[in-house]
Amino acid sequence: MIKKWQRYQQKAAAYFRALGLTVEIEAKIKGARGLHKIDVFVTGEIGTLPVRWIIECKLWNRSISKEKVLVLQQVVQDLGADRGILLSEAGFQSGAVLASENSNITLSSLKDLTNQTDKKIVSQIVERIHWRIHRVGIRLSRIHRIQKEDERYWNMTPAMVEKGKITMIAGALEDALEGKFPTIYGYGKKTDERILAHSLGVLIFESSKLISKAEAYVNKMEKVMNMNSETYLVY
Repeated sequence: MIKKWQRYQQKAAAYFRALGLTVEIEAKIKGARGLHKIDVFVTGEIGTLPVRWIIECKLWNRSISKEKVLVLQQVVQDLGADRGILLSEAGFQSGAVLASENSNITLSSLKDLTNQTDKKIVSQIVERIHWRIHRVGIRLSRIHRIQKEDERYWNMTPAMVEKGKITMIAGALEDALEGKFPTIYGYGKKTDERILAHSLGVLIFESSKLISKAEAYVNKMEKVMNMNSETYLVY
């Protein structure tokens, strides 16, 4: 039976995985000073820059002390990570908050991360989403050029439909960053059914899932069409 703290880790992992990053739960990572057991280890790329985030999940009934922040700082430094994120639903003591200021440690809760997204990491995440939109958009355009040769599709090919969906996400993100809520990031099965996001965190989470679907579509179509994506992803 899965324990509550394990489920908490899984939810945190699902959040970062939905953002298109690689996630490992209870990872054992060797640093300069020894082996560290990490609740959630997040890696990937934002643009062309590598990401290494150490996520510690504390599903406690009491607020987190300064000492836990200092321990996380040491682990982040030892592993050469660029950010440590300490998640707690019970809050943080004043000393913990002070210790995290002007550092690469983010204090948050899974709830706040999903609904608001901490300002310290939002710019990195949004940059990654734009990069994914850019990459998959180029690939969809290539697929479109082949599909439009089929008289059934003409100009409105399935690839262009997918590209329209992710292009809409880019516009929604710009509105959200300016505080314009709710923002429309998609449409339902009915033409007048708008899909709305009421917070930046929710928009990031949901739009990342839509982009993942578009990426899965291009992977499938490139295989069917015998296309090599690496040969044409030139910027």
